[in-house]
Amino acid sequence: MNMTPFNKTGLETLLTPENSALILIDHQPFQFASLNSHDPQTIINNVVGLAKVAKLFKVPTLLTTVTEERGGYLLKQLQDVFPDRSPSIARSSTPGRTSGSSIGWRRPQGRSSSSRHSGRKSASPSP
Repeated sequence: MNMTPFNKTGLETLLTPENSALILIDHQPFQFASLNSHDPQTIINNVVGLAKVAKLFKVPTLLTTVTEERGGYLLKQLQDVFPDRSPSIARSSTPGRTSGSSIGWRRPQGRSSSSRHSGRKSASPSP
């Protein structure tokens, strides 16, 4: 196997909108209900700030939700940053269907959303 060494220095190692993507996974109000490690409002402020910077620099951003059909909607503050978009991947935990973090990737719309960003470096802050 012929492998080209990866250069870990220089300008080519920096993230750019062309070689990166931001994935915001399940930033929904109910996810913060029992959070005790961080102040929920601080997390919301930080993720909204990150989303605004990503939008400003035109970084491709994927939004996901889980159990949206039961009221698990994206944070309003985050939806306000991307008013014309809905979550690219809506996962479900409905009984009888596969649940968990991989469900979005098993569905065609999840695969197509993620394949548009294949080969990119991704950053994903978790709620």
